[in-house]
Formats: sequence, structure tokens, C-alpha cells
Amino acid sequence: MRTLTLALPETYPTPVVKWLGGKSNLIDQLVPLLPADVRSRRWFEPFAGGAALFFRLLPTRAVLSDTCADLIGLYEVLQMGLSEEFRSKCVHLSYPVMNTRAEFENVRRMFNAQKQQNNIERAAWFLYLNRACFNGLHRVNSKVEFNAAFGDGKPITFDLDNMRVCSTALRSAELHYEGFEGVLARAQAGDAVYFDPPYLGTFTGYSGTFGIDEHRRLRDVFRTLDERGCIVVLSTNDDSVMRMLYEGFDCTVVQARRSVGSLGSSRGSVDELVIRNKHR
Repeated sequence: MRTLTLALPETYPTPVVKWLGGKSNLIDQLVPLLPADVRSRRWFEPFAGGAALFFRLLPTRAVLSDTCADLIGLYEVLQMGLSEEFRSKCVHLSYPVMNTRAEFENVRRMFNAQKQQNNIERAAWFLYLNRACFNGLHRVNSKVEFNAAFGDGKPITFDLDNMRVCSTALRSAELHYEGFEGVLARAQAGDAVYFDPPYLGTFTGYSGTFGIDEHRRLRDVFRTLDERGCIVVLSTNDDSVMRMLYEGFDCTVVQARRSVGSLGSSRGSVDELVIRNKHR
């Protein structure tokens, strides 16, 4: 892994992918809750998703992991640099004519037929499907085939300048295809760990339902890291069960915008909890 020293930019890179539960709209509320020196610590995001906090903080060392193999595959492709092959494929897929139901279903069919991971073409398809599907929802069926529905049909564009900055930022990160418990094998005292798990009972779309058993296991990992001397922060819904699980830790309520819902009335602001340990 290469360690970069990045100057803080006037404008920050934004996540490359749309991701259910992403924290882009919470950044300004989350950053003040982190230690002032967090950027100089080794930064872990075990539920990487769109990695909004990683791209905002631009830490000098990071470990990003997720249980979506294709998401990690995309980040690995970007980590190698914004190659001409990847760039040209994105440009081709961004043509307005491409975002029709027929073209979407054609790309989805090719994507499901080609199982090779960490492939430039597959990464470009994954990024296109993420932008073209309904609400950016990554969902697979029992055959592990991508089956999210076609979205709104609006023209798709890829911000190549932003992807280039994201590519540079990712060179400071280790990438792992694994579950959240993998952090226990790597995080040490003084490291900062940010958990952004699915809401209790949420169907993640690619790793099954994240229920109470998973949240209890996550709570145990949180406690272990706390005892180890790590900075530990977790975002979750403001729920009595979650407050009970993390009793004894600091809880701060923030306002999150809900952007997923079939009806406009189901969207809006919701309370989220930011749970922190005492090492900050």
C-alpha cells in the first residue's frame, strides 16, 4: 500500500457510486463529531458503500471493506488509475441513447453473464448499472445476478475529473472484500473506525437481511475495538433497540434526508444516531 500526503482541497471529491444509506448529505454533521486529528490516523470503513466520509477526510492511510464484491472491484480498478480503457468505456456508456430500458437490460444481461471480478469492462458496467437503475439500489437474486429495475431514464454522465481525484485518493487505501468483523484482524489502538451498517431489519440487496443478530455481533465488535483503544463511531437509525445495544456510549442525534421511497410522502428527514466511544 502506498501512503500519500494529500493537501486538503477547496472542494472535495464526491462518491463515485450512488449508495443506499450513503452519508453524503450528513457529512457536515458528522465531521465535527470526529477527532480533530482523524485525518492523520489510520481510517477504517468496514461498510464502505460510497465511502463518503473517506472521500471527504482524505486520510493518509485507510482500509475500506464491503461485502459487495463488485463495489470493491470497481474501487480496485480506480485505484490503478483512470485508465484510457476505463475512461472510454464510461464515455460510451454515458451517451444519452444508452439510458433506455432496452440498453439497460442489455448491459445488465452482459454483466450477469460475465462473472470475472476486477475486470475493467465489468467495473464500467457496474458503474453504469448503479447510475441507471432505480435509486441506485444494488440488488441481486438467489443466483447472485444483478436484478435491480430500470430507473428514470435520465441521461447519464460520468464526472471524469471527480473520478480522477477519487482514483488518487484510493491509492492510500487497502481494499478488502469481507464482512465487518474483518476489522478486528487489522485495527489497532489509535486507529479510527467508522461503521455505517444497514438499519435494523433492512434487506441489503446483496448480503441478505441485517437483523438483530448481526447488530449484536456488530455491537460486540464495537466494544472490542473500544477496549483496544480505537476511536469508534457508528451511524444508525434512532431506535430504542439501538440505544439499548449501545447503552453507555455517547449518542448524538443528527438529521438525515431519506432519498429512497416509491412515494414522495415516504421521503424526508429522519433522525439518525451517531454513537461514539470515549476515546476521542
